[in-house]
Amino acid sequence: NRWPLSDARRMAEWVQRQSFDVMHSHMSRAHMYGILLRQLTGVPVVATAHCQHFQPHWHLNDHVIANSASTSRYLRRVIRLAVGKTTMVHCFVDLERFTGADPQWRRGIRRQWRVGMDQPVIGIAGDVVPYKGHWHLFRALPELVRQFPDLKLIVVGRFHRSEKYTRRLRAWQRLNGLERRVKWLGRRDNMHQVLAALDVVVIPSLVESMGMVALEAMAAGVSVVASRTGGLSELIHDRWNGLLVPRQNPPALARGVAEVLSDRTRAGKFARNGRTWVSETFSPDVVTARIEGLYDRVAGGGIPVRGVPAGRKRAA
Repeated sequence: NRWPLSDARRMAEWVQRQSFDVMHSHMSRAHMYGILLRQLTGVPVVATAHCQHFQPHWHLNDHVIANSASTSRYLRRVIRLAVGKTTMVHCFVDLERFTGADPQWRRGIRRQWRVGMDQPVIGIAGDVVPYKGHWHLFRALPELVRQFPDLKLIVVGRFHRSEKYTRRLRAWQRLNGLERRVKWLGRRDNMHQVLAALDVVVIPSLVESMGMVALEAMAAGVSVVASRTGGLSELIHDRWNGLLVPRQNPPALARGVAEVLSDRTRAGKFARNGRTWVSETFSPDVVTARIEGLYDRVAGGGIPVRGVPAGRKRAA
């Protein structure tokens, strides 16, 4: 998605030489580039909407994949896309990576964090920005620490100490004597190992188009407590594979996290059901089959292209 527009004609010639039946774009700049290539080549383009932002280019695509039913409703209600022009397909999870947790990871990662194997550890993952709801989790911390005196919160995700939101969170830490209760990790590439070391993943988002962290946590066999908002309400079946709580409600969030931490039987049920749910519904094979079926419909379906069997369309 970083190709300059000056290369558009050269790229269009390449697309035509490859005889692609359909193009697929992700993220804003790629969406605009895909629309330009469509105009130059006549090859239909499918775009995936990963967020719920007002962007008029959605109408110029041949079809739009919404990453959740919540996003699909947004596209129809706000962008005014026709019902037949959008299809909901959740993202898949790298099951091999997240379900293959080595028991030693938990021990090793916790040793790095300087926490004990029996010490309650909760985590929040994602860029440290207001809509991710860190503030509401931080406000819930004093009550959680009161109930679990050795509780540790792991904050994973991009942050800058100079940003106003980060300063606000750190000021709350100091005001409530929570400096030793929160560990800021920043961005990490080993999320499969980080998740395996947690007892509960907390997702207190104000808005969430889908909630990939919830799927990854469930795949890793970790209990999830999340806000009842957006795509999270589709991924988490309350009290079956996790807990849903009202958004922007620190007391309810504290009660939900405490309930999971204090009931190992219930936490184990959430973890087992979550892993089963993800394996059966969000595997790469299941999701890929749905997308390939969509390619067939967009490209016209059933027509062999240069040795490619009918029903197996070539996508760029």
